[in-house]
Amino acid sequence: WAKESRLGDTLNPQFADPGAGLREESLYLLAENQFQLKKYAAAQDNFTLLMTDFPSTRYIDNATGRLFEIGRYWLDSQHFKAAGKIRPASASVPSPGSDPSTTRGWLASLPLVPNVIDSTRPVFDTRGRALQSLKTIWLNDPTGELADDALMLSATVHLERGDHREADRVFTSLRKLYPESPYLESAFLLGSHVRLMSYQGAGYDETPLEQSGQLKQSLLRLFPEAEERDRLKSELGGIDNAKAAREWERVKFYRKKNLPNAMAIHLVQILAKFPGTVHAERARKLLEGMGPEYASGAWLRQEVEKAGNPFPVVEQPDSQPANQPGE
Repeated sequence: WAKESRLGDTLNPQFADPGAGLREESLYLLAENQFQLKKYAAAQDNFTLLMTDFPSTRYIDNATGRLFEIGRYWLDSQHFKAAGKIRPASASVPSPGSDPSTTRGWLASLPLVPNVIDSTRPVFDTRGRALQSLKTIWLNDPTGELADDALMLSATVHLERGDHREADRVFTSLRKLYPESPYLESAFLLGSHVRLMSYQGAGYDETPLEQSGQLKQSLLRLFPEAEERDRLKSELGGIDNAKAAREWERVKFYRKKNLPNAMAIHLVQILAKFPGTVHAERARKLLEGMGPEYASGAWLRQEVEKAGNPFPVVEQPDSQPANQPGE
């Protein structure tokens, strides 16, 4: 099948490769035999080549199934817990840890350390090759049965590694592309945790904080009976405390600059937006200590009127006279 590089093209018969069907079947049989012989690295290469050269191959389901099994098996050899949990019913590779030839130990997980004793794994970077195998599935067969499984397994592996940015990217793809997936609830839950982990504190960007809160609220709306419901509500309260802490940092900044009006604006925002936080009571006491004009909000009315934007005066309707007898 290396003799002719062109693929069969039914729309352009003059360019059709008469040997394309034979090449497709030969490539699949070669990859399948390598899989059965547990030469998983070579099998992965040839299954990937099959899906790349023949995007509409009739062996697409078999190829994606084998690639998923290979990726899951390799990840199990690298001690990833997700490899044992995300296991579709069609998987036929030995259960996690059942193959005595699988190398165990932290040294085996290093990508630059060559593998010379386990023929079922690649020579280098087992974890990277496993993730590549999973990526091939959802890139080449996005509507297949294993596409969301491959995304979920990839995301949880990145999460276990501590690569929160990549985990967040894959969880986002899973939520957007597969809204009917059985992993949707987990994608919202873990995705919100990943976003929250990315928040570095009151002195940094608040976008991860906002996005994490939105994901948690969406999860509560979509899955009102979620097992993590109480925990999510508690975490939403923690997010409100973090937002209030950001406002309090601004209050401290303007206090040092001796700008009472700017201080009062952020104190009022704390009271209005985060009344149940620990900073709300502190804000109330500080406003009262600044004087009655700040505690009552009169200063804000004066500032608005000075800027040429007086508050609209709402005219009260005249009282209607009592009805006279006979009317």
